Amino acid sequence: MAMVSVAFHKINSICERRQNWRLRVKLVRVWSMCAVATPSDPYAMQMVFVDEEGGKIEAIVQRQFMKKFSQCLVEGEVYKISNFGVSSNGGKFRASGHDYKLSFTACTQVTKCVGVSIPGLGLSLLKTSDLKKTRGHSVYLVDFMGVVTVVSEELNINKEGRKTRLMLIDLVDEFGKIRFAVFGDFINVVMEFLALEDHGFPVVIIQFARVNLYKGEVGIQNVMNATKILWNPHIPLAVEFKNSLAVHEIETNVSISTITDRRQAPSMRDEFLKLYPKKSIGQLYDMLEVLFCISVFCLFCGLIFSLGGMRCSLCAHPFFPQEGHYIILATVSEIVDDFKWWYMACSCMKGVSFVEGLPFCEDCNRYVFDMTPRYKVKLLVCDGNDNAFFILWDLDCYYLVNKTCRQMLDDIEGQPKGLLPEEIRNLVGKEMLFRIENSHEDLLSFSDTYKIKKVCCDVDIVAQYKEEVADETPLKLKFAPAFPKLAEADANGEGLELSTCCKTIATELEITPPSCVTSSANGEESGSLGKRDVEDQDEAPLKRKKRSRVRAVKVERN
Repeated sequence: MAMVSVAFHKINSICERRQNWRLRVKLVRVWSMCAVATPSDPYAMQMVFVDEEGGKIEAIVQRQFMKKFSQCLVEGEVYKISNFGVSSNGGKFRASGHDYKLSFTACTQVTKCVGVSIPGLGLSLLKTSDLKKTRGHSVYLVDFMGVVTVVSEELNINKEGRKTRLMLIDLVDEFGKIRFAVFGDFINVVMEFLALEDHGFPVVIIQFARVNLYKGEVGIQNVMNATKILWNPHIPLAVEFKNSLAVHEIETNVSISTITDRRQAPSMRDEFLKLYPKKSIGQLYDMLEVLFCISVFCLFCGLIFSLGGMRCSLCAHPFFPQEGHYIILATVSEIVDDFKWWYMACSCMKGVSFVEGLPFCEDCNRYVFDMTPRYKVKLLVCDGNDNAFFILWDLDCYYLVNKTCRQMLDDIEGQPKGLLPEEIRNLVGKEMLFRIENSHEDLLSFSDTYKIKKVCCDVDIVAQYKEEVADETPLKLKFAPAFPKLAEADANGEGLELSTCCKTIATELEITPPSCVTSSANGEESGSLGKRDVEDQDEAPLKRKKRSRVRAVKVERN
C-alpha cells in the first residue's frame, strides 16, 4: 500500500523547526513599505496570505527580490508557494497574529493555481468594545466593520513636523462609535466612495488599520499603503451586519452628515491681537501678590483655601485672580542650560520614566518602547521691566527652529554632551509674542514659570501689537482697587503689620471669619466684622466653637 504524502501544509502549523514547507494560499493584501520622507522609494514589499482553514500569515520580500515577485503577485489570486524562509513575527505593527512570518528569497517558488479558489477576505473583525480594551495601544493591525455616520471636511495639520491632510470619519457598530482618522492621499480613496450615489449609511470594512489614541479616546487610523477599505461590500457578512443594526435601533436609512460648517480656527493675527487680553510680566506677578495676600488672610482667619476654590465669598469676589491665557510681548534673554532641552515622550505626548531600567508611561500605565524625542526648552524672557521663566514645548520650538527634535539630535551627534544646539542658542535676543497659560495650579504654587501655549514671531503682528499697546490709555490693574486702604498705604509708602492687613481685607470684603462667629443664648448665631474680633483674639484665645458656615455681613455706612 503506497503512502499518501500531504500535498500542502496549513498556515497554523508553520514554525521554525523545519524549512521545506509547501503552501496553497490566497493573497489578500500586498503593499510597498517605504519611509515617510521617501514614499516613492520602497525598501520592501509586504503581503498577507490566507488558506482554506482561515489561517493568516504575513510575508516579506526585501528590496533585492522585489523585481522578481512584484509582477507575478496579484491580490485575490491563489498560489502555490515553496522554498521560503520562516522567521519570528516581530515589528512595530504586525498584519497578522501568527507567531511567524514568511521571507521570500531568490530560491522561493511561486506558482499561480488556475481553477482553484479560496473563499473569504481573511478578516479578523473587532468590535468597538474590543478596540477600547486596547486603550489605544496594539502591535497588531486590526479590521473593523461599521456604518459611516459623520464625515468631516478635509483638514491640513502639522504632524511630527510635516504638513499632512486629515479627514475624520465616525463609524458605528452595535457596541458604540469609533473615530477613523484618514491621513494623506488615502483621503482620495474615501472621497471617491463618498461621491457615489447611494441612500442611507454605507457599511464599510476597514482592513489593516492601526489603533491610536486621540484626546483620550481610542480610534483607528490608516497605515501608509497597507490599509484597505471596502465600501458597501456585497458579501453576506456585511448584509447580516446591516440587518443586525435595526435590532439595536440604529437608523441606517438616512444620509451621512458632513461637517462643512466647522468653525474655522482663528488666524495668527486674531489670536494674538484680539482673542486674549494683553499683559505684562509685572501684571502676572501682581496677580501672585494679590493671591498671596488673600491666602495669608485665609490662613490667619481659619478659612479654607484650596485648588478647587475657597468655600467662602472670596472665590466669587471680582478681584480674585482668574486663570486664563494672556498675550505677553517679551525678548528671550537666556536659555536655561541647566534644564534639559528635550525629553523622550510616549505616543500620548507625555514624558516617560524608567522603572527597573525599562521606559514606563504613567499616564498610559504601561511600558513603552516606541518613544519620540520632543522639545522642552526653558527660556528666561524679559519685557523691559520684569523677567520670568517660560517653557517652550515641542510644536512651538519646531515653529521657531524649523527642525524636529529627532533631526536636531541627529545633527549634534558626536558633539560634547550638554551643548545646546546652535539653532536653539540663536533664539536669544529674539522678540516675540507669547500666549501663556496662567492656571490656578500655577497661581497657588506661586511659581514664576509659565507654560507657553503658542508663540508668534511675525514682524508685522509684533509691530501692530506694539502700536495697540502704545495707543491704549494706561490702566490700573483691575484687581488693585480691591483693597483701597492697602493700596493707599502702599502708595504713601506706609507699611502695614500683618494683623492690620488682615483686618483691612476682612473689613473691605465684608467677611466674617468662622472663628469670630458666636452663639447667642437662644442658639442663634451672630457675626460681626473681623476688625473687632481679630483684636480680641490677641488678648484671649476663643473657645473652639462648632464649625459654622461663613456668612457675609451687610455693612451700612453713614
